[in-house]
Amino acid sequence: MTPDEVFALFRRVFGGRDDACAVHYRSPDGEPGHRRLCSKVSRSCLEGLFPDCGGCRGSAPVPLSPELLAAHLGGRLPLGIYPADKNGLCRFSVIETEGPDCRAALGILSALCGVFDLTCLRELGAGWARLWVFYGEPVPVRLAAENAALLMSEASVAAGGLPSDAIGRPMPLTGSGFGKPVMLPLFGGGSAFVDENFMPLDGLAALEALVPGPFAAAELPAEPPKSLDAELCGEIYIKTAGLSAQELAALCRLARIPDPRPIPENSPDGSVFLWCLGCSNGLLRLPGGSVGRLRALVPELRLTDSRPEPEGLNLPPAGSLDSRIRAAAGALLGLDRAIICAPVGTGKTGLMFGVMDRLRCSTLILATERASALRWHRRLTEFFSLDAGAVPLITDDGGHPNGGLDVALLGERTELWLAEYLSRYGLVILADVDRLRCGPEVFRSVMDSVCARHVYAVSTRDISAARWGELVKLYCGEPLRM
Repeated sequence: MTPDEVFALFRRVFGGRDDACAVHYRSPDGEPGHRRLCSKVSRSCLEGLFPDCGGCRGSAPVPLSPELLAAHLGGRLPLGIYPADKNGLCRFSVIETEGPDCRAALGILSALCGVFDLTCLRELGAGWARLWVFYGEPVPVRLAAENAALLMSEASVAAGGLPSDAIGRPMPLTGSGFGKPVMLPLFGGGSAFVDENFMPLDGLAALEALVPGPFAAAELPAEPPKSLDAELCGEIYIKTAGLSAQELAALCRLARIPDPRPIPENSPDGSVFLWCLGCSNGLLRLPGGSVGRLRALVPELRLTDSRPEPEGLNLPPAGSLDSRIRAAAGALLGLDRAIICAPVGTGKTGLMFGVMDRLRCSTLILATERASALRWHRRLTEFFSLDAGAVPLITDDGGHPNGGLDVALLGERTELWLAEYLSRYGLVILADVDRLRCGPEVFRSVMDSVCARHVYAVSTRDISAARWGELVKLYCGEPLRM
């Protein structure tokens, strides 16, 4: 094939931005990096010189050309493309994996592509591998990245709990401006497309023969199981043995939510989903608040409750509450998890104290703001006539839980200090969850460790309209409006 024919082949298969490309490099300490190739330095890059641009954006970007592609395939210039075109659409997904398990991960991922009738190519290098999934027509980058994440989740499950970092990382990833580039395959003979037995293929012939299947702009197919055994112990545990890939897809999607973090204004339509699930030892783990979603999904769900019985708590007589609040507290105990949504002054705090008075078990109050933690601590000690020093208050300034009755600020310090205590509480109250200040990773890490039989969140507004609403609902259940 002539250089122009090779260039046309790559443009047809990979698409992406037609007005820019990127050069990949490694710093002196071995860290990978990339920069957009520009007219000011493209010639020196071709000659093997990689000047420090210093963040310069004063020169026009350089599009991929036959000459640049030939330099990439010849091993002189590692090039990447920006997968999303100007409309936020792309033609492929990539999952990259490194380490001793990369071949096993690549085999599982490509087998799943066969199950879902996806067109893929396997690229194998020295100690790394990439799975390329191609679409029959351009799809939103968000959808391509979501499908890659779902393939990874199911591959991890199919591998009996192979760690997610062994499965790999999905690309393209969201980013600002042009997004993040993906390095083109077949750089200088350092990698090769391989068949299912990991035998090398003719790279250009494999690309030329590529005909993306009927799968186009749609989600991976999913079919929920008709019956299922599960165990509830804080999280929901489901044995993956005997489940089909389509059934796993349906279960994994229960723990998929829109990413509550804001996306950069100039970003392409990137991956905007969080996957709040885990897997190990042949078990799929879903957040405890998704029991309702699971019941609605699976017609015959056999759920075993293995949550530990909470320790009793010796509390003094409670303060006075009106009969309406006391009746509501009794009714609320019929629900394991719920979000109470009501404006300020409607009695949400009193309702939680009424629940505490009825349960009288080990309790943790998690506040999302420092002022809220101080307020709940003060009102708690006043309502139960407790000495302020008898109730630990864990904030950025210090404090340590006792596992009986604790008030804490939800954050990284909570994650650190409460790790050994979170499984002990019988009641967990999350205050003002519509104003979360921690990141989703911290919130998930804390809530994944909660085994309480009762988890209630309190919100001063409709949680469904809040930025964090879907994340909170996944762990705390559906909202109730007072």
